Amino acid sequence: MAYNEKNMESLYLEQQTEGKNMKQAVYKKVFSLLLSVILTLVTLTPVQIAAVSGQTDGSHKNLVVIVRFSDDSSSGYNSVYAYQPDYTYWQQFKSWFGETNIPYFDSGTVSLARYMRILSNGKWNLTSYFPQSSADYSDTVSSNAGRTVTGSSLTYITLPHDRNYYETSGDLQLISDAASIFNGHTGWTAGSADWGTNGVLDNLELVVQVSSEPDPSDELLWPHKSDASGAVSFGSMKVYEYNLVNSKAVGDLGTVKHEYLHTAGLGDLYRVGDTSGNAGPVGIWDIMGSAAGQWPLAQSLVDLGFEQPDDIKTIRGTGTHTFTLHAHYSTAGDGQAVKVYSPYSGDEYFVFEYRQKDADLLAPDHLVPSSGLIVYRVNQSVESDTNGHRTNRNRNGDSYADAIYVFRPDETGIHDSAGSLQNAALSTSSYAYLGNAANTRSTFGSSDMTKTIADGAIVDSSNRNSGLTVAITAQTDDAITFSISIPDYSSLSFWEQDGVSENAQQADCSSTAVDSDGILYQSYVEDSTSIQVRAWNGTGWKSLGAAATGNVGHAQLQCIGSQLYCTYSQFQTGNLCYCAAKWNGAAWISGASIPTDNSYANAPSSAVIDGALYALVDRDNTNLTLYKLNDRNETSSFTTVGDPLDVGYATEARLASLGSEPAVVCGDAGADFSSQTGSNLYILENGSWKKIYSETIHTARNLSAASMGDSLIFFAAFDSGTEPALYVVSGDSAHTVTRYPFSMAGTDIQDADLFISGGYAYLTTVNGGGLCTTWYAQTDAPDAWKQLGSVVMANTGTGRETVSSLKYGNKIYVSAINAAQTSVILLSHEQGDSISIQSLNEASAILTVHNSEAAEVCLAIYDRTGKMIKAWMRHTDAGGDSIELILGISKLPDGWIAKAFLLRQSDQSPMCPAAKRTSTE
Repeated sequence: MAYNEKNMESLYLEQQTEGKNMKQAVYKKVFSLLLSVILTLVTLTPVQIAAVSGQTDGSHKNLVVIVRFSDDSSSGYNSVYAYQPDYTYWQQFKSWFGETNIPYFDSGTVSLARYMRILSNGKWNLTSYFPQSSADYSDTVSSNAGRTVTGSSLTYITLPHDRNYYETSGDLQLISDAASIFNGHTGWTAGSADWGTNGVLDNLELVVQVSSEPDPSDELLWPHKSDASGAVSFGSMKVYEYNLVNSKAVGDLGTVKHEYLHTAGLGDLYRVGDTSGNAGPVGIWDIMGSAAGQWPLAQSLVDLGFEQPDDIKTIRGTGTHTFTLHAHYSTAGDGQAVKVYSPYSGDEYFVFEYRQKDADLLAPDHLVPSSGLIVYRVNQSVESDTNGHRTNRNRNGDSYADAIYVFRPDETGIHDSAGSLQNAALSTSSYAYLGNAANTRSTFGSSDMTKTIADGAIVDSSNRNSGLTVAITAQTDDAITFSISIPDYSSLSFWEQDGVSENAQQADCSSTAVDSDGILYQSYVEDSTSIQVRAWNGTGWKSLGAAATGNVGHAQLQCIGSQLYCTYSQFQTGNLCYCAAKWNGAAWISGASIPTDNSYANAPSSAVIDGALYALVDRDNTNLTLYKLNDRNETSSFTTVGDPLDVGYATEARLASLGSEPAVVCGDAGADFSSQTGSNLYILENGSWKKIYSETIHTARNLSAASMGDSLIFFAAFDSGTEPALYVVSGDSAHTVTRYPFSMAGTDIQDADLFISGGYAYLTTVNGGGLCTTWYAQTDAPDAWKQLGSVVMANTGTGRETVSSLKYGNKIYVSAINAAQTSVILLSHEQGDSISIQSLNEASAILTVHNSEAAEVCLAIYDRTGKMIKAWMRHTDAGGDSIELILGISKLPDGWIAKAFLLRQSDQSPMCPAAKRTSTE
């Protein structure tokens, strides 16, 4: 079948390779040319902006211009149409944009004009102009005799140069040359005032004739939408937005519609440059994800302004809710889609949308795989594209930031977009994918809050489970009935993100510290070339820049009073050492260093002991030696303390104190890796190291230790499959070690961090699946651990030194690196007094309070920008109470957030007040 004769079904089948990159051009060439050619920036007036973005009366214009290269003399569109010789390919071409009055073409085509009219529910009426066409004429074909039909031929614009020339010079040169020839035809330009408003063209559709379809890497000819910024005019109309499409791609009506929808206001929903071969975030479920000619998602209709945000009804409240949805623009039931906001953020929500696979072969949604309910996540915090549109093009290092993601079975990870998009729709067995009951999926989601996207959970962009579950209960040819179950979020005790995350490249070695002024510091190593540090004052972050550069690693932050230090390994050739940098309030000062004798410090550790900074430094995992920092104003030096430890090969080592003496816990694989010992404990007594404990089973791989008054507690994890353990060392002269198996976090621990505060031990672990969890126990009951709140983070990196934790004020803080190593995050959870929102509506709010002293209870409402709109306060005495606040407000708009605070007289730190975030449920 000829290319131009392909029907929509065959086009769809050809595009089943989901995740295919529809366009890889970033248009660098275009914009560099614009910068070189446009000497004076053109500023759009408000009227011109309205013209570019669309007429207020729903009337929109599209100028279609056809060009060919200088070495192309083929008849192309002027050829007789092979399947109906009474007409030409030019007449068929025009039927793809609007009515031609030729039933043979019009009845078999969903034109661009018809598509936009139906898509917009009559709000977008498009007229395309073809000035190069011959005049309309009276048809002589018997079945259509006497009707005025569209002209049968065109006059080509033959460009002055060949394809190679424009491949180098770019879009703007091609458009400029085309306009120059076009404007020489007064008959063509005569009606130009009708093509837009106030001298601005609504849209230019520039079609370049080619003999074969270009490669996706062809920046000039691969279909794309761009902006000429008014540098070129056709007739009296300046060109801003334009679609450049090659003639082979025009035959694929999905591509023409996809590019025009860019002009209308949509961004790409596929991943540009993705070579994984995976299905992609959206694929066939939206024309901006895979250009097969199907309808966009309901969210895209909102983005276009064809529907209002409230048309996708927001579901609130704990419990099970039942809905019946219908196809686009149906007034029956509950519409086409409903949404539920993420419990973690007002920027993310989950849409439940019905898609109907139309039986009509020409209908756009005949192209979707099956009828049913699809579930997708919308992340409004993802940066828009250069045109301000929602997009899935953005990358953070090696991963993508998806503005829209459709859930599907067999997904493998939060950044993968793998699995089966073809089978994404939930349905009854009668409507299963491919008509095969074996493909039936009637439920989705998990109420187990530890589950992730790979477990089939409905998760946010950080892979945190929403706990939402959905079940299909009935389905007909044009409707679906289902239930959504929403957990009681107030009882789940979520961790909160403090401020924005820090974007990074190949982040590693997360560390935290807090100084005596209440400033919390966070650091990470970026791409092994610098140590980045930032400060959190309770409300915002401040960058302190790079503490060190070179080839660095194993960074740790330490505070002595108000003084901040950063210790780290330097792996730069010719300068192998372990170093300490000091922050003087304005800049980092390179301080003392310990040469490592042409060896690497692979298992170092630092700690503050008895008011002084100590460093434990190895040489290629052997010869562990303790040093004390002598810091005198702007100069500092390290002094050796004791002899090296008798360790064969340290798998990991951690420095702490037992009473007032330094202590070291380490795993030892032995000098020849044949004498492995598990958890080894050394204490420095009278200048010499003494081994006071050793296990001969399982070499410890992940260790953390913390001083507990005169005693010591440490944690050890071993090879996967072996249960980890906690060890408590008494502070008396006997130094008795008691071992407690720790089964709470499983047997695959990749990283751990332990600290003591206020009579409690806190342990944060990361398992092999990236699940980060914090546990706590009273120091006098080290065998009775409880989980603190929900999962801290579900997509944590699984390397060592990816988490760090501490307590300040009444909050526990965890610094974590995500699995893709592209983001460093600080999360917090209240420990101690608490407040939660049990219910919230326009009339009132019910709060549950547990407080150890008298306090003021505060409830505040914030809009999506974070601006506080209104607040209510009420006094409460010490104890537990259920408090009702009368609100009396008219509306709680979607995405607004309510926060509850406890304001205690004893809270003096900038970390207070403590807040509990909830959505407007």
